[in-house]
Amino acid sequence: MSDTPGASPPAGTDGAETERPLRILIGADTFAPDVNGAARFAERLAAGLAERGHDVHIVAPAASRKHGTWKEVHEGQELTAHRLYSWRWYPHDWLRFALPWRIKQNSARILDEVKPDVVHFQSHIIVGRGLSVEVWGKKKIESMKLAGLLAVNRGSQEEPRFILMRYKPAGKPRKKIALVGKGITFDSGGLSLKPSKSMETMKLDMAGGAAIIATMSRLPQLRPDIEVTGYVPTTDNLPGANAQKPGDVIRYLNGKTIEVLNTDAEGRLILADALALAARQKPDYMINLATLTGACMVALGSGVGGLFSNNQDLAERLLRCSRDTGEKLWQLPLVKEYREMIKSSVADMKNIGGAHGGAITAALILQEFVADVPWAHLDIAGPAFAESDQTICPKGGTGFGVRTLLKFLSTL
Repeated sequence: MSDTPGASPPAGTDGAETERPLRILIGADTFAPDVNGAARFAERLAAGLAERGHDVHIVAPAASRKHGTWKEVHEGQELTAHRLYSWRWYPHDWLRFALPWRIKQNSARILDEVKPDVVHFQSHIIVGRGLSVEVWGKKKIESMKLAGLLAVNRGSQEEPRFILMRYKPAGKPRKKIALVGKGITFDSGGLSLKPSKSMETMKLDMAGGAAIIATMSRLPQLRPDIEVTGYVPTTDNLPGANAQKPGDVIRYLNGKTIEVLNTDAEGRLILADALALAARQKPDYMINLATLTGACMVALGSGVGGLFSNNQDLAERLLRCSRDTGEKLWQLPLVKEYREMIKSSVADMKNIGGAHGGAITAALILQEFVADVPWAHLDIAGPAFAESDQTICPKGGTGFGVRTLLKFLSTL
């Protein structure tokens, strides 16, 4: 943080750079998987910030006052000679609305961890005021000509689903937003089979779809004056007897064709359906989330998502929102010259590029289906899954993207 202009350094700092004092509320809930750990973490965080000169308050539900570690932490702090921070007790309902983004992030984490099949995935949808949901079966998907989803589903024993969620405000919406999420409930790679080690976490390949469902489920409580539509194509990707084959060509509803050379690059095939469908509605912004490429993890590691966009204003908005919510994004380029890498001799494009730049070529394929709509693609292959317990979530699915999306929608 920057220095406070004209301020004298506090006693004992020897003129060292100091932070501008802030008023900080630490929201602490009793719904965390490790309640006692949450209490201790809140205590350490509050004490550390208070010692640095900030005005700190722990905001916790009233019922927590008599709960195990919460009671010990609170009473211990009350008995200290000098109170470093204060406590504010509120009813559960207040906390529920004060921490909506954390709650919905947990919803996405739960979705990430459920049984990896289409039926369990769609059963976790929550409906509220202004929010409607349609779940299309195979016949409807065929009638809508969603050929990419049908192609990926060919190797499965379960039929595909396409989840369409619409939120409409009470009054006239100021903006129309489309959110698209990849919903591959398990990815074996299809006939281009993954090594067994690489399949261990592939029930999390629907993390993008989970983030969209969690975000949409919160809108009835936040009540933004915008219309938001969520699109989640969902299936598993298995090497069944009728599975799609390398060399197949898919024709999409916007007329473009893709040659499939690797069935393990299936996410872009189903996202192309959803993006083309959403683009027909001419939204003001379109954002998709997907655990799309290992190449993005090679570039940015496991803690940062890649951001691609055809609109710099939208990209900067999302970057600001990600910084505000603590979800790390880094913008990567849509290199026009790399289009040569996805050219096909039998179709408009092929579904894989060359040996390098895989995150970029995947994004370039998606861009072919967004028409002229301002669009952003978030490749969350790295941060969607935590290999070990983290400060704000345990090992497993993280719900990455929910906080950024809700922050973005709240700024429109």
